[in-house]
Amino acid sequence: MKQKAIETGELGREQLTGVILAGGRGLRMGGQDKGLVSLQGKPLAVHVRDRLAPQVGSLLLNANRSIQAYSELGFEVVSDQVEGFEGPLAGILTGLSSTSTDWVLFSACDTPWIPADLAERLVEAVSGSRDGIAVAHDGERMQWLSCLVHKDLQSGVAEALAGDIRSIKGWLSPLDVAQADFSDQTAAFANLNSHEELVQAAARQL
Repeated sequence: MKQKAIETGELGREQLTGVILAGGRGLRMGGQDKGLVSLQGKPLAVHVRDRLAPQVGSLLLNANRSIQAYSELGFEVVSDQVEGFEGPLAGILTGLSSTSTDWVLFSACDTPWIPADLAERLVEAVSGSRDGIAVAHDGERMQWLSCLVHKDLQSGVAEALAGDIRSIKGWLSPLDVAQADFSDQTAAFANLNSHEELVQAAARQL
């Protein structure tokens, strides 16, 4: 596998682009665009932006519908290069091909409590990956959509999609993936997939 192109120890905020993944169908949310679903009076994607933006130099949102609505919220929107709502891996490819920085930090649009030190810990962890990728681990499981990826992996993502691999886990299975420990913040990665979970989350302090 290709070695990382830059020294990760010198990575700073301006060398990171954040990409919020909001390109799904939202089937468990009744087909709603989850990034626009309101929680405590604010769209979920805006909650994620408010937490992620201070950690990165620039920010994009990957979406395949509601482009105008997201634009009116101040997002720079990039849509999948492959048609048909092909899942988060298609969003990863879009993010990697749409940014000017070597490193891209991804986050799902339905995780409004992502850690304030998500970038810091992922940057620290990625130095241990030969292939230039780190994924958050909440102490119980890998949080595949919370990851830091080097742009050199773009071609590998395209190859995975061409080979009918649609999950991030499936793409990463042959790669050397570093884990960023977030076992002290397990609840920070709670994602909202249904109206029931949204109702429960409405009572939680953001």
